[in-house]
Amino acid sequence: DPNVRTWHMPVLYDRAFHRIHVAAYGPTQPRRVALCLHGYMENGRELDPLCRALAAAGWTVLCPDFAGHG
Repeated sequence: DPNVRTWHMPVLYDRAFHRIHVAAYGPTQPRRVALCLHGYMENGRELDPLCRALAAAGWTVLCPDFAGHG
């Protein structure tokens, strides 16, 4: 999807580095930023409709997948 930018970010978790997936929606030069975090048994794609709605309203939205969930 050309409107969603993604990358992998290293994070320290349980004394080891893991790469987590991060999706960014909306403008690349943010004025307002929202961080959307998924629930325990979910992943970031579950929040796609919310992230797209916020991006359409002018927000830059970051939505990471927690380690082991994406």
